[in-house]
Amino acid sequence: MQYINSTDGEWIKPDTLDDLLAVLDSVESNVRYQLVGGNSGKGMGSYIQKTYQCFSLCLTFILGVFPNDGPYDQYIDITGVTELHEIVQDDTYLLVGGSVTLTELMATLNQASARTEYSYCARLAEHLKKVANTNVRNVGTVAGNLMMKHAHNDFESDVFNLLESVGAQLSIMNTTREQSLYTPREFLDISMDKKVLYFIFFPQLDETYKFMYDYYFLFI
Repeated sequence: MQYINSTDGEWIKPDTLDDLLAVLDSVESNVRYQLVGGNSGKGMGSYIQKTYQCFSLCLTFILGVFPNDGPYDQYIDITGVTELHEIVQDDTYLLVGGSVTLTELMATLNQASARTEYSYCARLAEHLKKVANTNVRNVGTVAGNLMMKHAHNDFESDVFNLLESVGAQLSIMNTTREQSLYTPREFLDISMDKKVLYFIFFPQLDETYKFMYDYYFLFI
């Protein structure tokens, strides 16, 4: 576990899921904290700078839309929590960790689509190319996008809409390691205080299932 105090607040970098849950459990009720995802540097000397540079790529457009977010007392960098980066696929399910980037998710979906029951994933991956830009997709995580939607229900999240449309489920873990599954829509109504979005479950769908999702513009 690593700690850094800066003018922006305290930065904490847990190394494991257990460390992360312990940090969340220790957060006092009057402390505002933010989970931070992105590809930060490993060296302590440039830790804050590299973390901020990557984090800011994801937040540049968000801050323009939600200028009143923050400031926070604690920033918890979860990039080192390997359990949140895991991708598991077997004969019955496809699980994607919350800290998987959008770029990694696209590659995973394309690979999974080779199987008939996950053929719909190719269409999801294709649409994800329209989300933000390459730089943001390379560092922005699935959980980060969904948490922004959770904080601001009116935020137009394509990731949220895609997951809801195919019947995906979100596993939410509390500080005692208890997990609960929610649909993306149900997720918007629960408290995420001292909880973490652990993984996203993609269902198997019959090959007769046809997925269509696109943008439509109305000019007046």
